[in-house]
Amino acid sequence: MPRKKLRRALGLLGLGALALAGVCVTRAALLEPQSVDAGPPPDVPAYDAEAVARALSGAIQHKTVSMVRGGEEAAFVALAEHLRQSFPRVHATLEQETHGRSLIYRWPGQDPALAPILLLGHLDVVPVEPGTEDSWTHPPYSGEIAGGFVWGRGAMDDKTSVVTQLAAIEGLLAAGFAPRRGVVLAYGEDEEVGGDNGAGQIAKMMAARGDRYEFVLDEGGVILADGLPGVTQPIALVGVAEKGAASIELIATAEGGHSSMPPAHSAIGRLAAAVARLEAEQMPNHTGGPTRQMLDAIAPHATFRARLALANLWLLEPLVVYALTLDHNSAATVRTTTAPTIFEAGAATNVLATRARAIVNFRIAPGDSVEGVLAHVRAVIDDPTITASCILECRDPSSVSPAAGLGMETLTRVISRVHPDAVVAPFLVVAGTDARHYASVSDHIYRFLPVLAGKEDRKRVHGTDERISIAAIDAHLQFYAQVIVEATR
Repeated sequence: MPRKKLRRALGLLGLGALALAGVCVTRAALLEPQSVDAGPPPDVPAYDAEAVARALSGAIQHKTVSMVRGGEEAAFVALAEHLRQSFPRVHATLEQETHGRSLIYRWPGQDPALAPILLLGHLDVVPVEPGTEDSWTHPPYSGEIAGGFVWGRGAMDDKTSVVTQLAAIEGLLAAGFAPRRGVVLAYGEDEEVGGDNGAGQIAKMMAARGDRYEFVLDEGGVILADGLPGVTQPIALVGVAEKGAASIELIATAEGGHSSMPPAHSAIGRLAAAVARLEAEQMPNHTGGPTRQMLDAIAPHATFRARLALANLWLLEPLVVYALTLDHNSAATVRTTTAPTIFEAGAATNVLATRARAIVNFRIAPGDSVEGVLAHVRAVIDDPTITASCILECRDPSSVSPAAGLGMETLTRVISRVHPDAVVAPFLVVAGTDARHYASVSDHIYRFLPVLAGKEDRKRVHGTDERISIAAIDAHLQFYAQVIVEATR
């Protein structure tokens, strides 16, 4: 190309690049936060957070572990009795039903034509890892109240939801509040092992009765006290969907024999190579659905540098996705994750294993499926001698609930009052909750726990030194009371 034409072409490219940059900068500059019109708070009672903390302390002392299906029956019975004694007005006024060890409460509304709201929680907790008991500041099932906190397993996940929901209604009953729209509480017994016996059976019973709910609220997202990269404000993540799950069993077999005469490729070696390939070749990234909604919601509140990228996902999405995948926490929001969790093989140091088995757990993002995961596994492994099948957890992602309507609008207003500094954003819950079981009775299912949690706080859930502050308990009470009044009056 002649030098004159080359200079002209480069000049045009430069002008095009400047124009493109100008468009990107303008879009970022015009992206300003929209204030939430939360309106005045509804009239709710004043609550004694310390008294409710004592009720939570008592609930924690009942060791309702259900990691082994069946759990400890006596502990669930004792917990139900503790709740009965702690909240006498609730138990004297609301209709009650037990389903196995699960508890259901119904507060009928004055207008039966209005679909009720459904608040969820779960009674079971995960166990404390053996050998770590002495690492707790206070014994894990003591429910100790110290230093402004209630300590123990279930303090965040999820007995606080159960106790503060009941306490909120106890106060509303004492104040004479009568809802126009009904309120139903459903507390499952086995959320930590999938919820099939608790929420699963309750939801089937409700669907058989023809029950429909205006919206469902369960645990799930929290308020990130430390924000996200590029956003310094706390972010209230309201789960509008949750991932599916698939535990894929891989099995490799071989003839075995003496270890002194090994074949070129043993069962263990072939299976190890297969698992390594799966870790190296992840499923495709994407930012559709709830993750895109989250990015759009936080973009106006980001620093200008971050806003420049988030306001121009039409151009810069690959860079944003790459940045999210650099941290395993945010990577889980943009793809189906791959996690080898079990590897079993061999019986002696000098004997070749005839069978090697691995479990790889996938948490499936919206847009993917169990069948898609299996197809990916078989294609990546590319070894017909290794079988792959889905066992235990084999469920597709939940549907995505609308980020509008009475439920989401109520949650947004109440969060904005109780935590005025927080940015409310839709969110993809990367773990599992009981909420997914209720898809047959509502199209508006949300997952949110009104707790301000920093990185260290989040480590305590299912970990050592689980706790919740009395200030957070007070915020829970205000949150649930306002949600109930605002959604049902």
